[in-house]
Amino acid sequence: MTIEKQTADAILQSAKETIEIGGQQWEIGKPTVGTIIMASELISQLPKFKDEMTGKDIIPEVMRVAKDAKVIGKIVALLILGAKRVQEHRKSGKRSWWRCLLDLLFHRKEVREEIDALADLILKELDPDRIFSIISNRLGNLQLGSFFGITTSLSQSNILKATKDETDA
Repeated sequence: MTIEKQTADAILQSAKETIEIGGQQWEIGKPTVGTIIMASELISQLPKFKDEMTGKDIIPEVMRVAKDAKVIGKIVALLILGAKRVQEHRKSGKRSWWRCLLDLLFHRKEVREEIDALADLILKELDPDRIFSIISNRLGNLQLGSFFGITTSLSQSNILKATKDETDA
């Protein structure tokens, strides 16, 4: 890429931000309300930890819930790809024409959704510190404060006042 192209991209803010995972470059999606909503849905699927824990309880508790925490990979994948790209239901992996023909003839469905493939790659390739860093950075870029402002102002405008008292019939 030439210096002129880099300068133009910087001025026009058209350069795409990418992240490398497992030797592959993944384009980072734009922050949208849809991404926040989908992330919230996935986060609700995380296993619950005990309310009260001491230092000695952390390891057994983490090991107890870890089996149900695969959704973390999908959360990170969603934060990277963005809601729009996930909802396009893109398939991952490149296949040769003969492989496509064999899959069609034998009714095989080996190609997976892009979000699932990235989620598996994240869980297999990244260490917990890197995953935490990605989540922190992406949540910071999602403009959660603005989303909170939107939802609270709309919620307050939705407060209805009773127009007549209900009476016992």
